[in-house]
Amino acid sequence: MPINRRDFVLSALGSAMVAPGLFPMLSARAGGQPSGAADEAGKAYGSGHFGEWIEDEFGLPAYRYTCDQTTDPKAVTKVTPGILGEREHVHQVGNDRVTAIVSNYGHVRVRQDEGGPKFLNDFAPEMGQFGGGIGWLTGGPEMLGTFYAGGGGNFDRVFGMGYVRKRVAGGGFDVDQVILAPFGDDPVLLSQVTITNKSQSAAALRWVEYWGCRSYQFSFRSFIESFSGQASPVAMRRRFDLAPAKRIP
Repeated sequence: MPINRRDFVLSALGSAMVAPGLFPMLSARAGGQPSGAADEAGKAYGSGHFGEWIEDEFGLPAYRYTCDQTTDPKAVTKVTPGILGEREHVHQVGNDRVTAIVSNYGHVRVRQDEGGPKFLNDFAPEMGQFGGGIGWLTGGPEMLGTFYAGGGGNFDRVFGMGYVRKRVAGGGFDVDQVILAPFGDDPVLLSQVTITNKSQSAAALRWVEYWGCRSYQFSFRSFIESFSGQASPVAMRRRFDLAPAKRIP
């Protein structure tokens, strides 16, 4: 029997609305202990392989990302090389004015569409550009950073409603970094860093935070010019950004 797209969608939604228990609470206590329905791994329902749903201190759902994507084969998604890596998973934060893409590696790329769509801070390590929102604590027994380089250990990542939280511990110190966009239409991101000294002695510490400023413009002209086979759209756009006189076609 023929069926159009609208009938199919309405039928599927109707079945979903009446199915008992299809949408259980996706929550767990802030301490990470699941509550309510759970999957076979003991996590909150719908958590999947890469982490678990929790309830944060605001009573809102958040996702604690626990996967070591640098070594876990399940973290690999075959993508065209360019903006995202094949082991990269992202979360979005923002407000009415600004949007930011948060990587499971910890860096943040800020998107702005005024004057043409673009990232304000490109992530291109081969060009010495690392996005933003990553910092390092120096002066202690070991240097602590909020860029995830692998290894799991004492590195906690939480993707929450309108924020990302990164916590790292070592050498008697804890670093707790929260990046968020304030409610409203202010075109800013806030980075709040709390450093805790758990040792018994005073320390002379220094916090260094990195925010890049090289843009990556989503130029349609660069996309079209890539058909010549000279370079990929990503390479063409980065080449365009290095031009002496930049414009957005």
